Amino acid sequence: MNMSRTAKPGSRWLPSAAGAVSLLIAASPLALAQAQTAPQDDAAVAADATPQAGDGQTTEEAIVVTGVRASIQSSIQAKRNETIISDSLSAADIDGLPATNLGDAIATIPGATTHREKGAASEIAVGGLGPFLSSISVNGRETTTGNGKRSVNFYLFPSELINSVAVNKTQRADLIEGGTSGTIDSRTLKPLDKAKRQITLSARGILTGYDHKLDDPSGLGVRLTGSYVDQFDLGAAGELGVIFGVQYQRSNSPEELLGGGTTWNACRGDVAYTATQTCTAITPQTYGTAAVPANTPYYLATTSRNNIQFDTGDERLAWIGGLQWKSPTGVEVNFDVELSDYNFNETRQIFGLSETTRGMQNVVFGPDHILQSYTGNSFGEVTPTYRIQDETYRGGGLNVSIPVTETFRISADASLSRTRRERMDRSVRLRTSATDINGAVVPGVTTGSSGGRIGYSFENFPDGTQSVLLNPAFDVSDADNFSAAARVRRDDQTRWHENEAGRLDMHWTPESGWLRALDFGGRVSEMRYRSVESDRREYNFNVANTASAFNGAPGTYNVLLSTMAAANRACRVDFPQSDYLSGDRDNAINNWASFDPVCLMQNFIGTEDPGLSADTRSIGNRNIEEDTKAAYVMASFGGDLGSLPVSGNVGLRYVSTDVLSRGLRGGFNVVNNGNGTISLVSNGQFDPLIDTYAYDKWLPSLNLSFDASEKFKVRAAVSRSMTKPDPASLANGRTFALDASQTSFPDVRSAISSITASGNPRSNPLMSWNYDLSLEYYLNRDSVFSLRLFHKTFQGGYVNVLQDESYTIGGQTFTVPVTVLQSSEETHNINGFEVSASYRASFLPSPFNGLGFRGSWAYADSDYEQEDLRLGDQVNPATGQAYEGLVDPVGIFGLSKHVVTAAPYFQSGGFEISAIYKSRSAYYQQFVGDPSQNRMVRDEGTVDLNLRYRLNRSVVLQFQGTNITDTPRYQDMPILGSFREASYYGPTYFLGATLQF
Repeated sequence: MNMSRTAKPGSRWLPSAAGAVSLLIAASPLALAQAQTAPQDDAAVAADATPQAGDGQTTEEAIVVTGVRASIQSSIQAKRNETIISDSLSAADIDGLPATNLGDAIATIPGATTHREKGAASEIAVGGLGPFLSSISVNGRETTTGNGKRSVNFYLFPSELINSVAVNKTQRADLIEGGTSGTIDSRTLKPLDKAKRQITLSARGILTGYDHKLDDPSGLGVRLTGSYVDQFDLGAAGELGVIFGVQYQRSNSPEELLGGGTTWNACRGDVAYTATQTCTAITPQTYGTAAVPANTPYYLATTSRNNIQFDTGDERLAWIGGLQWKSPTGVEVNFDVELSDYNFNETRQIFGLSETTRGMQNVVFGPDHILQSYTGNSFGEVTPTYRIQDETYRGGGLNVSIPVTETFRISADASLSRTRRERMDRSVRLRTSATDINGAVVPGVTTGSSGGRIGYSFENFPDGTQSVLLNPAFDVSDADNFSAAARVRRDDQTRWHENEAGRLDMHWTPESGWLRALDFGGRVSEMRYRSVESDRREYNFNVANTASAFNGAPGTYNVLLSTMAAANRACRVDFPQSDYLSGDRDNAINNWASFDPVCLMQNFIGTEDPGLSADTRSIGNRNIEEDTKAAYVMASFGGDLGSLPVSGNVGLRYVSTDVLSRGLRGGFNVVNNGNGTISLVSNGQFDPLIDTYAYDKWLPSLNLSFDASEKFKVRAAVSRSMTKPDPASLANGRTFALDASQTSFPDVRSAISSITASGNPRSNPLMSWNYDLSLEYYLNRDSVFSLRLFHKTFQGGYVNVLQDESYTIGGQTFTVPVTVLQSSEETHNINGFEVSASYRASFLPSPFNGLGFRGSWAYADSDYEQEDLRLGDQVNPATGQAYEGLVDPVGIFGLSKHVVTAAPYFQSGGFEISAIYKSRSAYYQQFVGDPSQNRMVRDEGTVDLNLRYRLNRSVVLQFQGTNITDTPRYQDMPILGSFREASYYGPTYFLGATLQF
């Protein structure tokens, strides 16, 4: 077969610059997409230079534009052409945004917000609802994740290797179900969308703001990206397009943290505690009783406080590849693959106080129950930890589209997505004692056989930060002082998540009339989620006069003081950085005794890694299968109502879901007592549990678009949507507690005092009715103003309910009510609006006509309330009795009432500069894993910066910075103002160049 490069009108070759190839630099198909908008300079006239009628453009619009202005034009045009309410980012836009990952870029879309972890975007929330209510897809397909959720950690997806991102804020019948708040669809580039071959190389140096604080700085990180796009003429066989992209990134992200634990108590405030007492905790069940009379004062206190210094490094290698073939008859085949290997390692030096509700005296607290100051005493602990995490993602698919007739087309798609994540922690705790490793008395601690506790004072300052002052006689930096209660732990967590899916779509286009198109089709998917949630091997070593033999098995051992001292001395390291928490003027602990955790493990148990347990089975493990079948029909229409052009679509989607969950429970032997009674004895084994559940849902949708004028468009939408429970929450593990008050029972059922569930396979999806109205004014190619109003009536949150479950033990089957977490049947409302604008001052004389602005303000409010797990409203599921909570509830996970983005820019010739201010008000952020108490992230605002200079047609120089204001992240528990944690990680800077030819 004769194969030659496809020649398209207007294409021409750019000579490669031999000397520039040595730059080896970065730009993925996205930076390539910058050339898609125009590889020519601003003085070059486009072949198609005629302005659109009525668009308000001057003759300058005949100029081919590049950079930020080109990306804005592309996004505006995509918004205008969409059949639903949507906002998007083009390839050039993503490349021009300061972004450590794709999530940073998406967070600039109106209504989209992100939660920051280590200074980078992790999960995305849309329209005020949390990330668990949005749907994520790549090339229109479901993706998998290693966090046990359906929301995706965007760190796995390099922004440069994505061609476009759309945030669809209303539903359409042909979209995959799951996007109550919206669907985020990322697309890789189709090579035949390009007019010619493009090769792009890009290199960026990465400098994290706190790297200079490290005594052994990691120096400049690197992000190298290369992509190749080409097209070939196959003669009578049609056209073939090829795309290949690869990115390598290596960087570090030091972090400093001052905080408290995750368990918070309401301490009785009318009690004078001694130095050895722990505060008396009250609960909603006890408050207002004879034991704790109503109006008893109380304050909120955490059980521990700590300082953590992080030294983190990560490495990522990501690939994309694709083939696209078009036949002369219109048959099209697309194959794409996305691969990501992410390796993460982190050393933590931790100093903590483990008993911060002990000996609380001189307590001061306000009417809001927030603790303002007190004194106490606690053991001091250093817990150096080394974490390794490896995460791999494999995704891709094959799509075939066949024109059966001129008006009827069939397309089929098959896809696979797999994620595997393994995390291993090795940590060793050393604790203070009354004497040090030499047997000498430690100054500044309590004495006696149970001594070693450090006196300290705590203060919560008006600006929201906290200070812990240790007894000045105690030297926290002296490693000799940590001489007791060594605890060695190896924790391992492994998760597998995969999804296989296939879909068939048919598209019929009538030749005339109001009916523009009829689409119908179906989809099947098989989702699998498995995990070993926590394989722990723990060894405890206590100092004693006589040592016990160590046999290598987890357990508790006695060691001589000389053994403890030898390990302590052998594994000391210098505190890894200077100026610890210099950004917090109230911090009083600047360094502490530090150790190598792997060295300590070697010294105590004789190996650096004891490996996994021989039996990793656990009641907490997950094994979930979810099979989904869906079908839809959708009619697209358009015409004139009098003089008003109207278009839209109406459709119905049917979704059927079957869940199979395998779990474990503790095994028991039934012992016949010989007197007509039995007893249960744990046999140390596990018995399997299998549960199934199924549900069907109908999801109608209607989208309308009215072209009130050439510039003004009105959209309206009504839909019903669903959000499935997270895979991890469908677990089926059950912990059986035996009634220890007696040893004989008439039957098995009577011997079981309670059953604790690790999940609920019978969880129903959260359903929502959504109503949207959008007003959009398109001033010109560079400028648009829009207002979106929305209302949602949804079933939100989860409550404890009783459901009957049957179990067979010793040949006897019994049915017992089990308390499980189930989606609430109660309905809630959310109301909000989004105002967004893009505007360029084209009326100004050059070069000031390069000034522009884009920004948005999103507001959302809801009547939904999330009660605190321990201190909020409580209901006894067995009796229905309600107890009023001690703290106020929070809102929806991820909901910020106010989200603001403001991005002024200036572009002149090849130079452009833009800044991005992103702000969001306080929001509730769930912990990953099992339910925990409420955690609130405070109001925050960050500034990013981007400078680019197009040196010539082939070379672009770029400087970018994220969080250049060094904004920390503050968190409170269990209510706003009750300080829990402050994280400082500084800005991140990128400096590099892009070579394109």
